[in-house]
Amino acid sequence: MTSAIPPLPPLSSISALDPAGAAGPASSATQAPNGLGARFSQALADARLVPEQGAHVQGPSAVSQAVSAQDQAFNALSTKIDAFEGASSNLSMQEVAAQSLQIQHEITSEMVKIYVGTAVAQGGKGTVQTLMKNQ
Repeated sequence: MTSAIPPLPPLSSISALDPAGAAGPASSATQAPNGLGARFSQALADARLVPEQGAHVQGPSAVSQAVSAQDQAFNALSTKIDAFEGASSNLSMQEVAAQSLQIQHEITSEMVKIYVGTAVAQGGKGTVQTLMKNQ
């Protein structure tokens, strides 16, 4: 035996909580406090919606600077590993263990930077692809 579920009454619109904590009906004449609405409108009117032409005139771009810094870090790490390999025969076991742990830490740090950069780039690529697909 099935019984029909009675329909719910329509919801009244509610606004944010008042200072006493009770919700009240929405007001159509709600104004932004302290003139924030006017400030927002002015900021929107002043905003540049297109990039400036010729903003990158000369010098390396931000991407090439990041790649260059990453390349320098790997070169420094390779140099440090080569120096460790040459000097390891003269070190005690404790010194070898300590330096190898330090090098492993630096390698891990560089790999984390690469992984995070790749994840951010892939996320940005996915976002742009979704945006283009939805156009």
